[in-house]
Amino acid sequence: MYEFTHGGTWFNWKALDRSSRWLAISSIASALIAVGPLLKWTSDLGYRIGLSFGMKAAGTTATMPAAAVDSASPWVAFWVVGFGLLSAILWWRLSVRQDELFHRIQNYALGMGGAWTAVALTIWGLFDMVGLAASIQPPMPLMLFTMLTTVFGCVAARQWAS
Repeated sequence: MYEFTHGGTWFNWKALDRSSRWLAISSIASALIAVGPLLKWTSDLGYRIGLSFGMKAAGTTATMPAAAVDSASPWVAFWVVGFGLLSAILWWRLSVRQDELFHRIQNYALGMGGAWTAVALTIWGLFDMVGLAASIQPPMPLMLFTMLTTVFGCVAARQWAS
């Protein structure tokens, strides 16, 4: 059975049986492989934003370098969705084998993460419509959902599993 450790941020590997360990390792590895292009996109975007601010501060108008990974490329979408689905299926197989506390924490984290992501994207979209914010980049909803789900999962695990 899944056992929360470190205040809900991780789990006890020794508490899992052999097939649950294999499912957890495979799911986490697939998720890490899936976000590879997103990490490259994020670092490239950060570099380009920093360069833009530096050029404005220096008063120069040099051209911006092109993005190394185009977030709209078909291979990026297939890579992220394919490995993301593999990770989700493996985690679902792990989840089926766990107890009610695990399911409550997971459902709370996914529900709250999804709800707050929808609220944030709605507000962001409204600001974009009136010209007060930049348009939403394609990977941002996924990154926001992942971050919020992790935060709400840790909060729920600390509250209920401690």
